[in-house]
Amino acid sequence: MTGPWKHLVFGHPARDDGTVDRGAYIFCVLEQFCRHLKHREIYAETSTRYRNPQARLLDGQEWEAVKDDVLTTLGLRTPVRCWPPTSPRWMRR
Repeated sequence: MTGPWKHLVFGHPARDDGTVDRGAYIFCVLEQFCRHLKHREIYAETSTRYRNPQARLLDGQEWEAVKDDVLTTLGLRTPVRCWPPTSPRWMRR
């Protein structure tokens, strides 16, 4: 819990005994949940808008079975080169 939420949840003036303000805590959790959904840090599997965009990609044998048709339809040649050819500096560790 950070910033203003920490003050609202733990430092509410009406609560001198150090207890948590339940309403502020609920809004804090909801705000963080929505933010993480929008930034694709968490997913809602049954949602069409907030599901994992990579979850339904073909992989392995399924991809190999349709790869040639897909590449031909898209006008791409085999093998597909990755772009950019080298990863950006910020991605290297």
